[in-house]
Amino acid sequence: MRRLSQIQSSNHEQVELLGLKYFTKSDHEFPTYEAEKLEQKLHKEFRHIQRFKPYTRGAEWFTRTDALVARIEEIACPPEHWNLPRYVCSPLDEGDQS
Repeated sequence: MRRLSQIQSSNHEQVELLGLKYFTKSDHEFPTYEAEKLEQKLHKEFRHIQRFKPYTRGAEWFTRTDALVARIEEIACPPEHWNLPRYVCSPLDEGDQS
């Protein structure tokens, strides 16, 4: 949750957590290595929808597409599965001026 809050605070758009993939020692001999391999694979698979140049700070951001959401749903659990929120904050309603 802390990481999601950090990501949101540095982004002017509402950030949505689409899924989480856990890597554990019981499933993988080297969980961190397996997570990095999957991240690299996904970056290659979806490089056509990266919002910023590869290997820059913004390279972690992708334009939402049906294919991206489907892939996340295929490999990860929704945040609700882990009792986590999808959003850290909500946009203001039209009438909300507070």
